Amino acid sequence: MEEMKTNIYEDKKLAAKMIVRLKKHYNDSKTALKWSNPFELLIATMLSAQCTDDRVNLVTPSLFRKYPTPKSFAKALESEVRELIKSCGLYKTKAKSIITSSQLIENKFNGQVPDSMENLLLLRGVARKTANIILSSCFKKAEGIAVDTHVARLAKRFFFSLKEEPNKIEQDLMDVFDKKDWLKVNYMLVEHGRHICKAIKPECAQCFLRDCCPSFNAVQQKRPFVTVKYAQSLDGKIAAKSSDSKWISNDDARVFAHRLRVDNDAILIGINTAINDDPLLDVRLVQGRNPVRVILDSNLKISVNSKIVKTAKEIPTIIFTKSKDQAKIKKLKYIDVFPLKGLQDTLEVLAKKKIKRLLVEGGGEVISSFMREKLVDTIFVVVAPIFIGNDGIPAIGNLNVTKVKASIKLNKVNEYSFADNSLFRLNLR
Repeated sequence: MEEMKTNIYEDKKLAAKMIVRLKKHYNDSKTALKWSNPFELLIATMLSAQCTDDRVNLVTPSLFRKYPTPKSFAKALESEVRELIKSCGLYKTKAKSIITSSQLIENKFNGQVPDSMENLLLLRGVARKTANIILSSCFKKAEGIAVDTHVARLAKRFFFSLKEEPNKIEQDLMDVFDKKDWLKVNYMLVEHGRHICKAIKPECAQCFLRDCCPSFNAVQQKRPFVTVKYAQSLDGKIAAKSSDSKWISNDDARVFAHRLRVDNDAILIGINTAINDDPLLDVRLVQGRNPVRVILDSNLKISVNSKIVKTAKEIPTIIFTKSKDQAKIKKLKYIDVFPLKGLQDTLEVLAKKKIKRLLVEGGGEVISSFMREKLVDTIFVVVAPIFIGNDGIPAIGNLNVTKVKASIKLNKVNEYSFADNSLFRLNLR
C-alpha cells in the first residue's frame, strides 16, 4: 500500500484505457494553428492566449509577411505590431511580449527558437503551455503536457485532476499518463473537447468514452458528481453507540478529509450528524476555500445555536427540509432553505446553483440512501485498525440487498496509507 500522493484522483488504468480509444479517433491530431517553422508557431501560440485559433490564423499571414524572422520582429515598432494583432485581444501586452522575446531569441539564442523548457520559459509571455506546444510540435520533445481550457475541463470531468492552476493540472496529468503519450495528450484532449466533451452541452450520447467516463452518470442525470467519504473501524462501524466518531481516523486521515472538502463545491450531511457532532464543515486543516454546506433536515431539527447556523454568514449554507415552520425558517438567517422532495431533486437544485462536485460525509443512513438510488460516482473509505463491535453504528445501512448476487459491486481504483490507517478509493461498477 502506497503513501498518500499529491494527486488523490490518480487512475492510471483509466488513463491507459482512454488513451487507446483517443488514439483511434485522434491519432493524427495536431495544433490547429498554422505555422511553417518554430518561430511562427511560437508567435501564433502567444497570440492564441484568450483568443480562438481561427482568429489567430486570420491574423498571422499578413503579420509574418511583414515580420518573417526574429530579427525583423526585434526591430519592429510596437505600435505597428499592435495594429496588426489588434483583433486577437490583449494586443498591447502581446505586442510587447513578441518584440521582447524576438530580441532575446536574436541576441541570446542566435536567432533560433530554443528547444528546452528552461530556455523557452525565459521568453516574455511564454508559460509552460506555450513551451510544451513548441517542444512537442517542433522538436518532438516530451517535457510536459500543455494545459489549455479544453484540457483543464476534461481533466476535471475525467477526475484526473481537480486543481485550478494549469501547472498543477499538468503535474497531475504527467502522473497519470505514460510519458510516451505526453506528445499527443494535449492535442487529442483538445480535439475531444472541441467536438464531443464541450463546455456547455457535452455530447455524451455520441462519446466513445462514455462507458468509462467518471462524469457520465452525473451529466446524464443533470446533477453534481457525487463523492462519498467516510471513516470506519475494521469491523465496519463509523461510531460507537454514543455516536462518538471523532477519533476513528488518525490526524493524517483527517487532513485528507479536509483536502477532499477543498476539491468539492459543496459538502452534504444529514441532520443526525449535524446534531450529534455539531460540525463546522470547514477546511481549517488545509489551505483553500470552504465548500457550500448542505444539510438534509426533514423536520427542521437543526439548532439555531449550532455552529453551522452561527457561521452561515461566513460560509454559504443550504438546508433541505419538509417542514413548513416559517417561524423557525426566519431564525435561520443567511441560510437558503429549499423543500426536501428526494435525492435526485435535491441534486438537481444544487446543480442549478452551479455546484458541480458534491462531497457526501453523512452518516450511514445518508450514505446508504445515495447508494440505493445509484447516485454515487466515487467513494473514499478510511479504515482504522480498531474494533467497535455490535454496539457500534454501521457505516452502511439498508441497501435492500436480499442475495449476494444482487449486492452493490465496486472497483478498487487505488489504495494508500496514513500510517496505521488505510485509504481505499472505489468506483461503483
